[in-house]
Amino acid sequence: MKLLQAVWKIYRVGVFPFLHAFSGGGSLVGCRHDPSCSVYAVKVIESNGWFRGLLMATVRVLKCQPFSK
Repeated sequence: MKLLQAVWKIYRVGVFPFLHAFSGGGSLVGCRHDPSCSVYAVKVIESNGWFRGLLMATVRVLKCQPFSK
């Protein structure tokens, strides 16, 4: 569980700002979802267990792109 939380923290700090900037977000801050995907991931992993939580978080991250509704 701690490993998954560490992975999401690395994503939030190290990967997300670059993905957001290169996907047309315009800046290095901001997210189309509230709470952000990384915060959501930690919450669903804690409440639903690592397997289902990771699945739910992955679906949410895949929706975080310009062509998603």
